Amino acid sequence: MNAFSSIRLNQVRAAPSNMMIRIWFLTALGMWLTPIAASLAATFGNAGSETHWGMTILLAVLIILFGGGFILHHHRLSTFMASLTGVMLVILFGLCLSAFCSLTAIATLFGVTGAMYALSALLSLFLGWNPGCRWLLLLMAASGLMIAVIVNSLLENPLSLWLTSILVVLAWPAATFYKLDTLEALPRKLYNGEFSTPSRCMVLGAIMLYFSTFDLLAQILMLLVRYIYRSDIGIWWW
Repeated sequence: MNAFSSIRLNQVRAAPSNMMIRIWFLTALGMWLTPIAASLAATFGNAGSETHWGMTILLAVLIILFGGGFILHHHRLSTFMASLTGVMLVILFGLCLSAFCSLTAIATLFGVTGAMYALSALLSLFLGWNPGCRWLLLLMAASGLMIAVIVNSLLENPLSLWLTSILVVLAWPAATFYKLDTLEALPRKLYNGEFSTPSRCMVLGAIMLYFSTFDLLAQILMLLVRYIYRSDIGIWWW
């Protein structure tokens, strides 16, 4: 084995843990950017008390267009374009979410979830762990529950927000587990093809994690629709 092959092998072995930690940090930043975008909508868009449904529908259409374009063409995007697309998607999602949820709810849910990912990444960084390990995902969910309890207690949030935040901090680790094989494939593909693009893989992984819960919910919904359509219930509806 020549020197270059040895260096490449060592990089591939070290890549999963380091890259996962950075993906976790980027995901936390995306979570924290969401309430900032929602606060901009609350500051500049809600001069009156009514909801601007036309703007909300436009934002939803833009999210679908950007998200669909990202899904179809993410393999062609450079690091800069992938980062720009991810930031735009997060901002648009935060603006759209502000039409349905209060700023306190958005800040609590995404602040707690971001803190959960950041804490998991910090522990993995200092202790040399891989945050994508199955047992660490369980630890991340447990830490998210503790953070949710502390934050909701300090803010004296209503019971509905307590329950929602608990569901959210359980849903994202479950969705992360669902996407784990795809995330673990990013470092393996990195040195097989594009040798010098670790940042691009990190951005793609962070975007994937941010929207993983919605992807999982969509998959579950599709399975339910398919089951209903093929069962006697679907025949009865028709």
